[in-house]
Amino acid sequence: MTHDRVADVVARLIRAAADATLLVDAGGTIRVSNATAAALFGWADGALVGRCVDELVPQALRPRHLERRVAFAGQARPRKMGPGLATHGLRRDGSTFAAEISLSPWDDGSVVVTVIDVTERTLEQQAVAASEERFRATFEQAAVGIAHVAPDGRFLRVNRKLCEIVGYERDELMRRSFQDITHVADLGADLGLMRQLVTGEIEHYAMEKRYLRRDGEPVWARLTASMLRRADGAPDYFIAVVEDIDERRRSDDALRRLRAEMEQMLALHVATQTAAAIAHDLNQPLNAVASYNEAALRMLKAGNPRPERLEHALQSASEQAQRAGRVVRELMQFLQKGETTTEAVDLNAVVREALAIIQANGFGGFEAHVHLAPRLRPVQANRMQVEKVLVNLLRNSVEAMREVGIATQRIRIDVLTADEKEMALVCVHDSGPGLDAAVARRLFEPFFTTKARGIGMGLAVSRALVEAQGGRLWYEAGSGPGATFRFTLPFAR
Repeated sequence: MTHDRVADVVARLIRAAADATLLVDAGGTIRVSNATAAALFGWADGALVGRCVDELVPQALRPRHLERRVAFAGQARPRKMGPGLATHGLRRDGSTFAAEISLSPWDDGSVVVTVIDVTERTLEQQAVAASEERFRATFEQAAVGIAHVAPDGRFLRVNRKLCEIVGYERDELMRRSFQDITHVADLGADLGLMRQLVTGEIEHYAMEKRYLRRDGEPVWARLTASMLRRADGAPDYFIAVVEDIDERRRSDDALRRLRAEMEQMLALHVATQTAAAIAHDLNQPLNAVASYNEAALRMLKAGNPRPERLEHALQSASEQAQRAGRVVRELMQFLQKGETTTEAVDLNAVVREALAIIQANGFGGFEAHVHLAPRLRPVQANRMQVEKVLVNLLRNSVEAMREVGIATQRIRIDVLTADEKEMALVCVHDSGPGLDAAVARRLFEPFFTTKARGIGMGLAVSRALVEAQGGRLWYEAGSGPGATFRFTLPFAR
C-alpha cells in the first residue's frame, strides 16, 4: 500500500473515532481533525485543519506543551498527559476545560493526538479529595477518641485523643487489639455486644467500660460502637467512639459510696430504734408475766393454801401475755401502715428496670444473662416492692462475687411459669462462691448477716414483701456453683 493510501486510511480512522482526535505534523500544524474534536474546542467541522495545535492550549501552558511535544517527537511509544500535569484545552470562546491527552507517534514525526474532556471527573476527584481531607481533620482533631477496629479486634486506625486516653503512642496502639486494653471485668459484656453487631441483631451499642492504660491503671470511658459493612453485607470494620468519663465516674462512685454509707447508717439507726421500741414496750408485760408465774409456782410448792390467790396470779399472767401480743401487733401495723397495694405488673419489664437500677447504683460490670418468658401473663403485685426485692438479690450477688475477686462475674435471671401454673417464677443465679449449709439455714433470720457492715435485714424484708403479695422466696441449695434464689408471684386474674 502506497504512503498516500496509508495516509488516507489513517485520516478516515481519525474522522471516524469516537473521541476528539487530531493528526499533527512535526511543526505542530493540524493535518486531520474529526468532528468530535472540532465540537469539543468550539469550532466548525474541518475548521481546525491547517491551524497550529498550540492554539488549542491556554496561553500560559503553551511553552510547556511545546516542550513536551518536541520531546515526544520521534519516540516509538505512546504517551498520556492528564489533568494532574495541569493539562487543559482552550475553546474558541476562551473557556478552558480539564483534558486528558494521549499522544501516539506516526511516520515523518507526525503525532496522533486524542483529547478527552475530564472536567467532570476532575471535579469529582477534587470533591472526594476535599471530603477525605475534611474527614482526616475531623478524625484527628475530634475531642473524643475514635478508632476503626477490625472484626477480630485489631486497631486499624486511631486518632490522637484515643492515644491520650489510654496512654499509648500511636504505633504502639496499632500493634494491639481492643481486647488487650480492656479491663477483664468488662471484656465479656463488650464481646457479647460486638457479636450482636456482627450478626445484625443490633445496629449500635453504648456502654461504660474500663480500659487499661499503658501504665496498667484503669480508666473509665463511654464506648459507642457501630459497624460498617461491605457492599455484600459482610462486616468490614467497627467504628468506636470513646469518651473519657474517668473523672465523672470516680466522682459518681464516691458519691454512691457516701450515699450507701448514709443509707446503711440510717437503716442501722432505724433498726436500733425499732429494737429499742420493741424492748421498751415488751419489757413491762413480760416482766409482769414472769413475776406472776413465780408467785404461782411458790404457792403451788407451798401446798396452795389460798386457791383464789393462785387463780389471780395465773389470770394476771395471761392478761400480761395478751398485752405483749397487742404491743407486737400494733407495732407491725405501724410499720406496715396498711395493706400492700397491688396491680397487674409486667414482670419482664420489672426485671429490665431492676438491672438498669443496679447498673446506675454502681453494681454493674457483670455479664447479665437474661431469659424472659415470652408473652408472660401479668402478675398481681406491688411493682416497687418487687423491684426492691430484685435489686436486693442482684446487689447481694454482685457483692459476693466482688468480695472474692471473681474475674468474670455472671448473673443469670430466668422468668418463667412455675409448676403451680398460676404462679410466675423468678430465678437469680450468680457465679459467686455460694453459701455453706450453716449460713443458708439462717439466711432469712432478721439481723443475721455475713457482711462486715451489713445489718441482716435485706433478705428478711425481701421475703416479707414477697409473702405479703401471695408469693414465696427461698434459697435453692445444691444447684451447682454460685448461689440461686427463687421467688414466686401469683398471676393477675
